[in-house]
Amino acid sequence: MFELYVRRAFDASHALRDRGGLCEGPHTHRFECEAKLQATEVDAAGMAVDFRRLDAAIDGIVESLAGRALHELPELGGVSPSAENIARHIYVKLAPEVSGLGARLVKVRIWEDADHCAAYLE
Repeated sequence: MFELYVRRAFDASHALRDRGGLCEGPHTHRFECEAKLQATEVDAAGMAVDFRRLDAAIDGIVESLAGRALHELPELGGVSPSAENIARHIYVKLAPEVSGLGARLVKVRIWEDADHCAAYLE
């Protein structure tokens, strides 16, 4: 079994809902997205996944969030844009792309800072 990882950082703001004042006002983070993939085979070149194709898949998703007010995005489905919900959103968007590359998406982590992250996996 092979594990592959890809990371992307992006700046965005969010305002959490139903927190009783704490973090309910818009504030910005330098989010870091980390995706973990698994593959069982490598190709003739010894690669499980072509990183260029993986980069293109994750870049399209991350770029749709970068510089945005996440609490205003309809594509988040009206949920509070917590790190947990952002991780789930990216996972759901990225999983079919990764499957098309011959791998399986295992987990997406969203780091809000160097010490705090949330992950989504199925």
